[in-house]
Amino acid sequence: RVMAQEIIQLRLRNPLLRILLLIPPIVAAICSYFAVSWYLGNTLAENLDPNDANAEVVRRALAMAPDDPLPHARLAEIMQRDLPLDRQSEAIPEFEKAVNLSPNDYRFWIFLGTAYERAGESNKAEQALKRAVALAPAYSYPHWYLGNSLLRSARYEEAFAELRLAGESNADLQPQ
Repeated sequence: RVMAQEIIQLRLRNPLLRILLLIPPIVAAICSYFAVSWYLGNTLAENLDPNDANAEVVRRALAMAPDDPLPHARLAEIMQRDLPLDRQSEAIPEFEKAVNLSPNDYRFWIFLGTAYERAGESNKAEQALKRAVALAPAYSYPHWYLGNSLLRSARYEEAFAELRLAGESNADLQPQ
């Protein structure tokens, strides 16, 4: 049995119809630009080694993905590496931005907590590290960082409880 095929012809003599047909490809191109830009910025930040990276490269990644927390965290790590000890607190706003952009990622809370501790703000450090533990209670590193922070504050009983939890979930941490 043969089916009839219809051919649909559009007459584009009307300028309004021409404009309406151009809108979807333009919107798709704009959305694609932002998606690819974010992807490139995130990928660049993710694959950078903070020990070898250049701050300018991270700033480019940040320009491509300004609302991605990872470039902010990478920039702060590089700032901590490059700044003298008396200026370590200048990295904190970038860590705070990363935490604000991704409040449920325990890694950014650990970064923020250690930055606060370097800046001498032990109460804020403890709060941030406790938030990391709350977000990832089964992971060893949040307990490890909190335990070490408490140990440096001479709160030995609490510190060893956290360090014990870290050692139980990661045997590599037990010897330390």
